Amino acid sequence: YRLYEITTKYFAIIFPEASTKSAHYLATFADSVYEEIAEKLGTSPDLKIPVLITPDSESINGYFSNNPILKIVLYETSISNNISLSFNNQLYKLFYHELTHFVSLTALNPLMKTLYRLFGGWVYTFTQIQIPYNFVEGVTVSFESHDGWGRAVDPLPGGQIRQDIIEDNFKTFVQSMGAWDKYPGRNAFYWYGGLFSLYLQKQYGLEKYAELWRYFSNLINIKPLDDLGIIKGKFSEIYGISLETAWENFKDYMSIKTPIYMYVNKLSQKANYSTMESDGEKLFLYDPNKAEVIIADPKKRNVKNFFNHSQPVERFSVHKGTGNLLLSTYTG
Repeated sequence: YRLYEITTKYFAIIFPEASTKSAHYLATFADSVYEEIAEKLGTSPDLKIPVLITPDSESINGYFSNNPILKIVLYETSISNNISLSFNNQLYKLFYHELTHFVSLTALNPLMKTLYRLFGGWVYTFTQIQIPYNFVEGVTVSFESHDGWGRAVDPLPGGQIRQDIIEDNFKTFVQSMGAWDKYPGRNAFYWYGGLFSLYLQKQYGLEKYAELWRYFSNLINIKPLDDLGIIKGKFSEIYGISLETAWENFKDYMSIKTPIYMYVNKLSQKANYSTMESDGEKLFLYDPNKAEVIIADPKKRNVKNFFNHSQPVERFSVHKGTGNLLLSTYTG
């Protein structure tokens, strides 16, 4: 591709012609988002970073990387099969998420910024390997959710954590770092990490949370994060309680406070349903392995094929009055 560039106060936005509209849109808010995230973490915009927009993916996503240089890459697509994201404005929230990585991982320590200017982005590898991954993604998921949209306020992650508590399967802090490989898999450190970070911010304020991230930004941390025997960890120093205690308090915070009575009435054999919606009476499900849309009626204990649809279905919407079904899909 022939590449073009838009320069803002803090960014070089690089893009092919196909992404021109998105690049110009990004340029309208990129600098203000940087200033907003920096303020939340108790710092100010300093380092500049290139942002590459590419249309070469049909799944909305992106990443921040420090090797060999600091950079953000955004996948541009109008319709996506990435159903794990809860974005109300895809490009804005995607950029917000990845820019939070950039600020939290690189912009909080003056020594590390000096080393970066001398030796390049690889120096941040030393800091990143010390940070629990549920905090690496926790800060981004919590910040993306501050406006009421995002995974930390989406019903699915919160519902899954509450279900884990009901089933006595609440993940330990270590399991939520990535040591849990069953469902929800790698989403555990996004879901548990995001909601735990949002919990800390709500209960104790952003100032203490920013102080925790300044600790994470050190080149080498001799003081442990959690208490170790008689040695007080950094978490206790900041919050007045151990990380283990805070995790238990988070579990109590997430617990459902009213009694729950569950009557399980199996409608079908286990299957992989990637999309689900209800009109209040029936369930509409999509099974990607069989490429079929299914209607399940819990009252009549009836499950039947509605129609087949070979393209990935991202979401359903059911009109409560007419029962008409709207589905979002795409084709390559």
